[in-house]
Amino acid sequence: MEKDLTKKLMKAHSVDDTLHRKDISYVGEIQRGDRLYKLYVSPSQNSEEDKYYYQVFILRNGKRLTEYEAIFGKKEKRNWRKK
Repeated sequence: MEKDLTKKLMKAHSVDDTLHRKDISYVGEIQRGDRLYKLYVSPSQNSEEDKYYYQVFILRNGKRLTEYEAIFGKKEKRNWRKK
């Protein structure tokens, strides 16, 4: 199972606002060291054309932090990209 997820992760693109789309669904997680990769799929009619996306979390003191939180120590403001 993890080998299959690793192959999908290698084809995946980083998640931005695609998680808000209705046709995307959670596939699984892969942990590598202190990083946790959550994998999502946007299915197509042909399974070979499915689009995969990943989201990275940093594990610190038993907590899942986004990369922004791990670097800057605070939550990312959601509307800064819209400016």
